[in-house]
Amino acid sequence: PKVSFTRYLRAFLQTSAGAMGSSNPQIEDDLRRAIAVSPDFAPAYGLLAVHFASGNRNLDEALMLANKAVSLEPGNSNYQLALAQVLIGQNKFDQADLAARRAIAWASDPAEKANADNFKQFLDRLMLQSEMASAKAGASQIATPQDQAAGSSSDEPSTPKLEKTTGNVVSRKTESPSVAG
Repeated sequence: PKVSFTRYLRAFLQTSAGAMGSSNPQIEDDLRRAIAVSPDFAPAYGLLAVHFASGNRNLDEALMLANKAVSLEPGNSNYQLALAQVLIGQNKFDQADLAARRAIAWASDPAEKANADNFKQFLDRLMLQSEMASAKAGASQIATPQDQAAGSSSDEPSTPKLEKTTGNVVSRKTESPSVAG
C-alpha cells in the first residue's frame, strides 16, 4: 500500500494482535513508509516509538519519534505515554513520570484517562522497584559494626541484615501496558 493511513493501520493491527516490540520488519517498514508519505501524520511516529520501546531497541530514535509525535499533536495524551514509555527504556524515570502526569492531565475522554492512570500506576511500581534495588545495592556496600570492630580486612563487602518492611510486595515481573498512538 502506498497510502500512509493504510500502512499505519496495517502496522497498528499487527501490534494490536501481539506483535508490539517484535522484530517483524513489516511493522517498522509500514510505519517508516507512512512517515515518508505523510511526514505530519503523528500516529505513525507515536506507534513506531512505542514499537521500538517495547522491543527495547533503537531507543534514541524512539525518543526522537515520540518527541516528533508530541510536537505534531502537543495536547495528545497518547503521545505523552509513548514518550514516557521510551524514557522508561532509557532509565529516565523522572522524565517519564512528568510525561505520564501530562498524559493524565491531557486525557480527553474516560478511556484515555484510564489508560494514562494505569500507565502511571505501572510507572510508580517500576520506580519503587528501582529505588529498592538501588537501596539494596547501596546497603550491601555498608560495613556492619561487627566488621568495623573486628577490623575486617576482607575485600568482600559484608551484607548487613535489613529489617523487613511492611506493605505490598511488588512483583519483579511487570509488564508495560501497551500504548497505541
